[in-house]
Parts: sequence; structure tokens; C-alpha cells
Amino acid sequence: MHTLRQELEYLSLHWIAHGLPSREQVLAAARALIRLKRKNRGQDLWPTPPRIITATLDDAVGQGIDVINLFAQAMGIDVTSLGLLQRPETIVSACRAVRPEYLGLTVLQADSEDALAFVGRHLPPCTRLLAGGPAFKY
Repeated sequence: MHTLRQELEYLSLHWIAHGLPSREQVLAAARALIRLKRKNRGQDLWPTPPRIITATLDDAVGQGIDVINLFAQAMGIDVTSLGLLQRPETIVSACRAVRPEYLGLTVLQADSEDALAFVGRHLPPCTRLLAGGPAFKY
């Protein structure tokens, strides 16, 4: 029987070697991890799960945040989702109140750079920023 950690390691190495698959394949992989976790009776990666706050700055659909939330669930991370189209001040305020280990953001537009910079400059030192989206192609 494979452990959750082994499956995550396999996925990571496979995706590094071969590139990311389609969004649907990524979501299917996350769902398979959740099924494995249930089969293994809720096995998590750590005794005290880290916390993540997720939000979008300029994304009204939230496909990236859906992926982050699903993988966080699979890994046993405690998720607080602020939702879509959040103001930078709202995101920073939530991070200062909760003090999560991670903040997951999706950013679609290159003109959101100032908002992202504001968030990055005002996060508590304990919070790592995980940001992604099409804006990072530029």
C-alpha cells in the first residue's frame, strides 16, 4: 500500500520531469489523493497541520484557488478560503489575525502587480506567499 507521502512524491517528480498535465488531470490527481487518504484512515503528513489562507486578487472564477484548496485538503492542511476578488487590505488583515504558515493567491492580470506587492510587503513574517497564475508569464 502506498502512503500519501509516497504518492505526493511520485506526482511531484513526474510533473517536474514531464510538465504539468491538464487542469482536469491535476484535479483528478488531487481527488485520488483524497481517496487514498480516506482509505488509509485520514493519514496526514504532519501531527499539527499548517494553515493556509487562500484568495484571489483579480480572479472572479477561481480555478487556481480550487486546485490549491483541493491539494491542501488532500495533504491535511487547514484551509481558510477568503474567496474571490479580495482587496489586498482584506487579505493582509486576515493573515495578521490568523497568522497562517501560507497564503495562496491566484493573480490573472499583470496590472495587479501593485496589489500583490502590497500583500507581500505587509504579510506577517511567519506567512509564506504562494502566488501563481497567468500574470506570472510576463
